[in-house]
Amino acid sequence: MTEPTAVGSIHVSARPRTVYGLISDPAGRGRPLAAGERFRAARRVRLLARRRTATVIQAVPDRCFAFRVTALGRPVSTWRYDIVPTAYGCRVTGSTRDRRGPLLRVLLRIGAGALDRAARNHRDVEWALAALKAAAEELERRSAGRE
Repeated sequence: MTEPTAVGSIHVSARPRTVYGLISDPAGRGRPLAAGERFRAARRVRLLARRRTATVIQAVPDRCFAFRVTALGRPVSTWRYDIVPTAYGCRVTGSTRDRRGPLLRVLLRIGAGALDRAARNHRDVEWALAALKAAAEELERRSAGRE
C-alpha cells in the first residue's frame, strides 16, 4: 500500500463510539455502514457539484473506518479514519491516498481546479477532522444534557 497523500490528527473530547458513529454514517441514515456497502459522496467545487461512489473497505466499530472513492468507474482515493481512546476522549487520525491514474489525474485536475493536489488533500483532511471534532463534541454536550 502506498504512503498517505495527506495525514492529520486531532483530539476530540467525545467517546470513540460517538466519533465512529458519525464517521461510519456518512449519508446520515442513522446506522453505521459495514465493509462492502456503498454510499454516494457529494462535494461542491466551485459551481459544480461532484458526486462520487464510495465503498467501505474497513469498518471496525469504535476503532477504524475506511472507504475507497471512484469516479467514472476508476479509483480516485482512499480515506481512512483511525480512532484511539484517550483519557479525555479520543485521538482521530485521518488520511487519504491518491489512487488516480495519469489520465484521471489530468481530467480531474482540470475539472476540479486543484493545481496543487497535495496541498488540497491536506486542507481536505484538516477540514474533515475539524468538522468531525465540532460535530462529535456537540453531540456529546447534547447527550450529557439529557442525562
